[in-house]
Amino acid sequence: MAKHGLAYQPYQQRASKLTFENYNACTIGSHPYNCSLNLGSNYQEIARNKIANVETVAYQWTEGTKVVILMFQNDRLIQRSQAGLR
Repeated sequence: MAKHGLAYQPYQQRASKLTFENYNACTIGSHPYNCSLNLGSNYQEIARNKIANVETVAYQWTEGTKVVILMFQNDRLIQRSQAGLR
């Protein structure tokens, strides 16, 4: 049924990007941008440190009981961890 000239479309929940497959696509050496394409843009920076010319940044993705933490040094993935992914 149309309302105000627009076709009704029921709400469809987006599939979660926080999956084990997408987590595994973030390999050591990956750039943060590529990881955000895989895991989605719903992340937060949880730590940042710079000593001399080495900058280390950690980001966390959380969705319900699923958590992914990725750590980058000079824009390259050096460490990753996850909980609750299938």
